[in-house]
Amino acid sequence: MQQRIFDFLYPDAQDISDATGFDVELGQTVSGLQLQIPPSVWYTVRGKVIGELPTGPHQISVMFSRTMGTIDGIGGPSGPKVEQDGTFEHQVQSGDYTVEVWEFALPEPDGRTSVLRKFAGTNVRVNKVDLEGIEICISS
Repeated sequence: MQQRIFDFLYPDAQDISDATGFDVELGQTVSGLQLQIPPSVWYTVRGKVIGELPTGPHQISVMFSRTMGTIDGIGGPSGPKVEQDGTFEHQVQSGDYTVEVWEFALPEPDGRTSVLRKFAGTNVRVNKVDLEGIEICISS
């Protein structure tokens, strides 16, 4: 039995570059395929945004988007609001992430909001342990 972690399953290849896709219909069983999917493990990333944060009624968040080498980012970015002292904390799975500080407009009556600007960013690798002490510096 093979034990691999992929975001996509390619039963005929050890490397994604050698893979060919296949379709599975709703309710279909694929015989002869042995697969073990390990449980999701989440790690905590803690850090601080330093430098000149905007003052006033702003919403500043640290946005995490996963990078996967030759594959574009998976899913939309998400992340925690930056606290008054600049600290943030977020749960992610192992992998490489682009971490950016964004300012959002206050929510509209229907709950939607929009990005006003991106301040700064960095790349991090979370490798099977919590990650402490990330600093993202905003300069004016």
